This record gives sequence, structure tokens and C-alpha cells, in this order.
Amino acid sequence: MGGRYKYVFWGALVIAAIATFGAYRYLQANSGPAKVLTKQVVIANADIPEGAAIDRAQVISCLPSTRGVQIVVDSPEDEF
Repeated sequence: MGGRYKYVFWGALVIAAIATFGAYRYLQANSGPAKVLTKQVVIANADIPEGAAIDRAQVISCLPSTRGVQIVVDSPEDEF
């Protein structure tokens, strides 16, 4: 190889290695699990008026699933 072209070759190789390393680090930093924003939704047996207390008997299901999580609903009987 010629003298000048040897420096161009090795310079391009170093720049390519640095760019590859930077792209790899950037992609690794942004490849975490996607976060999905969720909101608790309650499915009821019948219409519940706005502002009314929710009784356990009115609730059919909760989404996202609350399997294994204890749901505490205050009842007026607990106020004694």
C-alpha cells in the first residue's frame, strides 16, 4: 500500500469502529422493555351514579387483572 492511502485506510477503520461502538451503546440504552401506561378500570353489574360509593357486590371485574392483589373497598358499615 502507498504511504498516504495507508493512513486513510487506518483512519477510516478507526472512525468506523468508533461509530459502530457508539451505535451499539445507543441501541443498548434504548432497547429496554416498552412501558405501557395503564389505568385501573372497574366493570360493574349496573350503572353506578357519579359520586356514589362502590359496593363490592356491584363489581364484576377489574382491569388490568388484579389477580393476587387484595382490593379493599370501604363500606359504610366500617365507620362504627
